[in-house]
Amino acid sequence: MDVQVNGTRLVVERAGQGPTILFIHGATLDRRMWRTQLEGLSDRFDVITYDLRGFGQSAVPVPPFKHCEDAAALLDQLGVKRATVVGHSIGGLYALELCFLRPDLVSGLVEVCMSGLGEPSFPDAIVAKFGACRQAARERTIDEAKAVWKTTGWFDSAMKVPALANELEAMLADYSGIYWAADVSGSNIEPPVRTRLEELRIPTLVIDGGLDLDYNHQIADILARRITGARLLRLPHVGHMANMEDPAAVNEAIAALLLR
Repeated sequence: MDVQVNGTRLVVERAGQGPTILFIHGATLDRRMWRTQLEGLSDRFDVITYDLRGFGQSAVPVPPFKHCEDAAALLDQLGVKRATVVGHSIGGLYALELCFLRPDLVSGLVEVCMSGLGEPSFPDAIVAKFGACRQAARERTIDEAKAVWKTTGWFDSAMKVPALANELEAMLADYSGIYWAADVSGSNIEPPVRTRLEELRIPTLVIDGGLDLDYNHQIADILARRITGARLLRLPHVGHMANMEDPAAVNEAIAALLLR
């Protein structure tokens, strides 16, 4: 369904009944990355997935905006009073920002292979890839930018599984590339969340893929150490797309967080 919030249009899927879980996807992906969570958790929970502005089928972004403000407005529009928020990669940053922007809305937090915390900084090799993607999108083609993006290392493990490779390729094919091709990035809240982690007082689960980048391992360790009571679940056999690569383990861990 289409939901109008903050002057934009977001495409949303919702299924099930019970405590609400809001899923926030990572960059260049869309709500389909949570397919196995929607299917596996909606028998017990009210599951909401959506395409962030500029991704999937949602509207092209027009600045200024904050993704966390969109998430808050979406929950308000859907009549949700409290939700456990699950974020993947950079979506994990927006999930954290939502915790501080609207603490009244967030009852729990799950970080899946988070990126973008700002501590540590993105590795130089990844920063170079970001620049190469922008250059390719602006000077050549979006498809060339996507080809560069797939070499970041974040796709390596999942791409070895044909079914997951097909799903990821479908999402990448549908990504407009707008964040590479134009200066439309959203802004972040201040002060930055990395300086406030000790303030969180909600049930928190941190999921780390053992085959992910060292950069993401470092962030997982920081979150687990600095967020009071956070539990770290390291899945040694999966990479950056942990929820797609081992949905059973991820679903079980999310359900346990909500039902404890």
